Amino acid sequence: MRTPKLLWTVAFLAALLSLRQASAQQVEIKFTILPADLDKAIQALDLNNQKFEQRTVAFFDTENRALFNGSPSLILRGRSKGAAEWETTVKLRAPSGGSLDPKYQSAGKNQKREWDQVIGADPTKRESFSIDAGKDNPDVKKAVTDGQDIKKAFSKEQEKLVEENAASGFTWKDLVRYGPMESVKVWKKLSTPGFPHEITAERWDLPERKGKAARTILELSIKVPLADGDQAAKDFAAVLKKLNLRDDPDGETKTRTVMEHFAP
Repeated sequence: MRTPKLLWTVAFLAALLSLRQASAQQVEIKFTILPADLDKAIQALDLNNQKFEQRTVAFFDTENRALFNGSPSLILRGRSKGAAEWETTVKLRAPSGGSLDPKYQSAGKNQKREWDQVIGADPTKRESFSIDAGKDNPDVKKAVTDGQDIKKAFSKEQEKLVEENAASGFTWKDLVRYGPMESVKVWKKLSTPGFPHEITAERWDLPERKGKAARTILELSIKVPLADGDQAAKDFAAVLKKLNLRDDPDGETKTRTVMEHFAP
């Protein structure tokens, strides 16, 4: 029989764990630069003189993008992280104003629970849950660069997340590759005077395709504790305005833009 002291201890530890999980939760706040302000942004952040990571990235979905357009949305991505390291990510994103199933409200090894917010578009914070894998899986590179054996690039845990949330009738054979996007550049730990948060910049140069012009996406983002998100978003918007950088009113998330650009 449990004693009152034991019950109190269990309750205290559960509350402490919940508090730690809450404090660890973050929101990623994103801002897509208006194409006309691209050069201005590069100069303001001195990107030409900063070190960057170079990546190759591809997304995977059905031809009608049923996973991405589902509710909740599923995003399947493969990418390089350096010359020899490749990984896959499966992200489950709640609809605007919605939430995920409670079973996704905690994160374990190789898992992440956070929120996404886009300045200038839908300002609603969108909850997401993701699983990373593939660092020792040679099939990841094959799926990204050749578009072959896509299912093999994902772990059993990732497969389960997809199959639990994909619409009825989904099969892995339905997947096609969107990309690859080569020479994606990522700058981390950027700073600007008067702003306390580290900025990440991502530049995606989409090549010209049949019926689609070449275009460049420059996205700036910060990550902060969820509790600080509202104020950080206001401060981020203010510092970008001070730098005379405007958001792209037609801007979507990188994922949607890239997938539409590479659509079959």
